[in-house]
Amino acid sequence: MTLDPVSIAHVLKNPDVYEKPWQSRRLITHFIGCGLLSAEGPTHRRQRRVITPAFSAHNMRALVPLVFSKGQELKDKWLEATGPVLDVCHWMNRATFDVVGLADFGYDFNAIQNESDELFVAYREMFEVAVSQAEITRTLMTIYTPFLNTLFVSTTLISTCAITEHTNSRTKSPVL
Repeated sequence: MTLDPVSIAHVLKNPDVYEKPWQSRRLITHFIGCGLLSAEGPTHRRQRRVITPAFSAHNMRALVPLVFSKGQELKDKWLEATGPVLDVCHWMNRATFDVVGLADFGYDFNAIQNESDELFVAYREMFEVAVSQAEITRTLMTIYTPFLNTLFVSTTLISTCAITEHTNSRTKSPVL
């Protein structure tokens, strides 16, 4: 591992020489599917070509007002908070839902102001269950013996995903 910017740039510019270990690819694929983060070779190059226009300078500049607005909203909410401890991770998750919802789907979760939006609650619970499944035993099982995942299925994760999907279709959300 290195923190040298020149070395990091070299590794990132030569993905065919520096592939991710198969264990990393399998774990990433298990959690988020076979996408840009887990793909290698021609598949990665194709996916990167497709997604690159979305991250153009023009498109990123267009998001600045939204991100600043949600940042201001988050700051105001933090100033209202009482008590000696502020759960920054919790609040950043809420802000992220708001930004991604508006930027990608035109849907306002309004999670910074109110955690009761039923679609926000459904997605939050789904993500929490998915992350909680990342205990070391299940993670190792996923990496080294993926066929065991079909034998020992997480019913909690499946039912939570089904509830989220039902909420999504019932609210006619553009999110999925």
